[in-house]
Amino acid sequence: MGWPMREQEFSQISDHALGTVVRSILSLSPNSGERMVFGAFRGRGLLVQRNRVRESIFRVDPVSRALRRFR
Repeated sequence: MGWPMREQEFSQISDHALGTVVRSILSLSPNSGERMVFGAFRGRGLLVQRNRVRESIFRVDPVSRALRRFR
């Protein structure tokens, strides 16, 4: 399409470290959803695939995630 490609690559972060960061973000703002957590990662200079963030939220806080989906 002629759009410029992003030159920055995804951050190399383990699933364990990803879960630690997600847990930290959710402790600061427990009602945050996937988009807020994803934005918090970007604000910290981490570029992580959205599906990895989604999976990590599910592992760290499955109950709150389910409740947010049904609201």
